[in-house]
Amino acid sequence: MTNPEAATSPATRSSRKRLVILVVVLALLFSLGEYYNLAERFDPLALRDYIQSMGAMGIVLFLLLFCVMLLLSVPGMIFMVAAGLIWGNVQGSIIALLGVNLATAFSFLLVRRWHGSGFEAGAVRNKTMQRMLAGLEKRPVKTVAILRCLFSTAPALNYGFALSGLSTREHTIGTLVGSVLPVVGIVVGADWLLKTLFL
Repeated sequence: MTNPEAATSPATRSSRKRLVILVVVLALLFSLGEYYNLAERFDPLALRDYIQSMGAMGIVLFLLLFCVMLLLSVPGMIFMVAAGLIWGNVQGSIIALLGVNLATAFSFLLVRRWHGSGFEAGAVRNKTMQRMLAGLEKRPVKTVAILRCLFSTAPALNYGFALSGLSTREHTIGTLVGSVLPVVGIVVGADWLLKTLFL
């Protein structure tokens, strides 16, 4: 009888090792964000004042911070709220939408670059994961769009997509379509709340 461990190819073993290392790194990043309370330290009002003082370079800083902080599990909503406070409804929505797509793409590509190609449904033993991946494989763009609309920039979602069999194109289109409604809603809501409470 063939030993399953002996039949495992070196490429498969290497892929598993890379996945374990990736999970450890992501867990460390998450723990770092939690330990230093980064989500609490990023006050949208303080961020607004600082970025407004930088002029046009403030947009570049905002996008860079969005990309890096999302990796550290700082909620993307903080940046969406800040965009509404800094730039108002229209410009804030555009910049926040750009930030969401750049930050999620950055997470996706970084994880994909490290891990390599994603898992296909048939390569996973867990039945629940098989069903989830199979649904993602059948209707990738639609599934990504719906999940982005519901959970926006949730870090677990970003890493899950990167570890799936999604192509970069499918992830990009799905994220772009699915992020419009929540981003505009949060930006407009933050701007309205600011005017209602403080103006």
